[in-house]
Amino acid sequence: MNIRRPLILLGVIAAAMYPATRGAFKIDDAYVLANAASPRLSQRLFVWNVDRPSPCAGAWYDGVTVQRRFVRLLPSALIAGEVAVFGANPQAFHLVSLALHLLNCLLVFALVRRWLHDEWKVLMATAVFGLHPIAAEPVGHLAAQAVLVATTAGLVAVYALVRYRERQGPGWLCLLGLATATTLTSYEAAIGLPLLLVMGDVLLTRGTSLRTAARLAPRILVLAQIPLMLILSGMIRRDVTASEMSYRPALAEVWYVGRTDLENYLLKAVGVLNPRDNEDYWLHNVVGEPVAAAAAVVLILAVIWWGRRRRLAWLGLLTFLILLAPPYLIRATVGIYNFPTHRQLYLPMLGVAILVAAWLAETRRRVALLVVLPVLVIHAMLAATVGRFNFEWSDSRPGSEAARRALAGMPLGAPIVLVGSYGDCAYTTAFDWPGRTEWKLVPPSRSSALPVVERIDDHTLLAVAESGFAMPVEKTTPSPPWASPSYGATVRQTAVPVEAVSSGLQRLDGAVVEVASRRASEIHGLRFRLDRPLEDYIFLFAAGCGAMESRAGADLPDVTAIEATSVLQD
Repeated sequence: MNIRRPLILLGVIAAAMYPATRGAFKIDDAYVLANAASPRLSQRLFVWNVDRPSPCAGAWYDGVTVQRRFVRLLPSALIAGEVAVFGANPQAFHLVSLALHLLNCLLVFALVRRWLHDEWKVLMATAVFGLHPIAAEPVGHLAAQAVLVATTAGLVAVYALVRYRERQGPGWLCLLGLATATTLTSYEAAIGLPLLLVMGDVLLTRGTSLRTAARLAPRILVLAQIPLMLILSGMIRRDVTASEMSYRPALAEVWYVGRTDLENYLLKAVGVLNPRDNEDYWLHNVVGEPVAAAAAVVLILAVIWWGRRRRLAWLGLLTFLILLAPPYLIRATVGIYNFPTHRQLYLPMLGVAILVAAWLAETRRRVALLVVLPVLVIHAMLAATVGRFNFEWSDSRPGSEAARRALAGMPLGAPIVLVGSYGDCAYTTAFDWPGRTEWKLVPPSRSSALPVVERIDDHTLLAVAESGFAMPVEKTTPSPPWASPSYGATVRQTAVPVEAVSSGLQRLDGAVVEVASRRASEIHGLRFRLDRPLEDYIFLFAAGCGAMESRAGADLPDVTAIEATSVLQD
């Protein structure tokens, strides 16, 4: 084998994915980093677990209570190690993700070589996986690193099964069991891997003469990992009362979301996507559901018809569907968050690589090059664009720049009280000052204006928003997904008014909040009495990610109780 060619391919893949490594932290990264840096081992081993509201997710006033529990042991340990080495450097994390993606490409190359004996065809099949634009999302998003780790372990499990069938050594059988268990405890959506390994083994060993023990041993071993995974998952969910999988849709909504999401996933798998928006149902919104659905149906029927008598094609189709099924079904049914982004397709893209390998096995090299190379060039350009615009709406870089300007010259050790919000931007001051306390205390207003904050005494402040605070005052049920003129990612959760809204008083961790002024459907005044003196805090006023200013607690403008009453009456 000419080692230079695979290395050149890896270089091309790295170049296409490199723009993704230049991005800042994004949505969900805040709580992952906070858990990874925790002194508690239980948090470092489950960095994707989070309760909302908490210091790194949501706020006390938004009325949203959600608990997330994932069994992602190896990815959690890896990120905890990265935090210990790199601190809060986003590019370092993304480069680790890129290295994992390149390792996955090498494993795909090693496996495809066992089916294709033409090195150029092997390189093309590997490039279909490595250069696909969907890979740029997990490469450039720390919170998606788990799918890269799970893919590595899954490919090792496949390789171990193949080698066991060749030599039947106990070492390969042990590696198969360990790699399968690692996959399932790295990314919950990979729970279909044992079934896939069994079905693939059945397909590839059909017609061979194997003893019953040798035939069944690896299949029983991998299937046994499923109940173990479910038991572990149940153990860490014992305290959950508000699961993110607690949504109960009507059948009409399941049917609508199910067909729309499946169409979206199938089209993205062949590169039909919006490279500037990972969550966009691009073709669906551009040409309408009938045309997009027809394109998806024609695509899947054509693949089934072409591969109906090809064993390797069936393996590829099964790989795609089995690995896509868990995230697809959860999001179409019980998942509160339905964000069908690119990461859900990273594992299923292994099936697309197998399908391409099956086609290449019967195609002359020259024809294959003429067909595949233009597709790879387009995919490489799309991947670079996806990397540059990866979750652009949540990019924390503008917030980091504004916060550094606003907090320049302020004491570094002082905790921060946030007045307003960063908007959609996924920024937190912990990105720039790891370990620094940030308290989302004063809600933003319903308009673009910042709330007015004044000091009543050393521990008490008054916050007033003329347009009302942006906090629910009555239970709000989300609209059905078809109510929007353009279909997109949906959050299907009901916001419930917090205790302060319903009773007028609420105890927070470190303060008591009291409703000081309200009208029919809006709250205009909130009085906070903090356990610690106001002078201990730095107040950061934020109207989105780009507009911030700070003020020391001791420098807040004073207002007397009589003046406060007058302000609230006005």
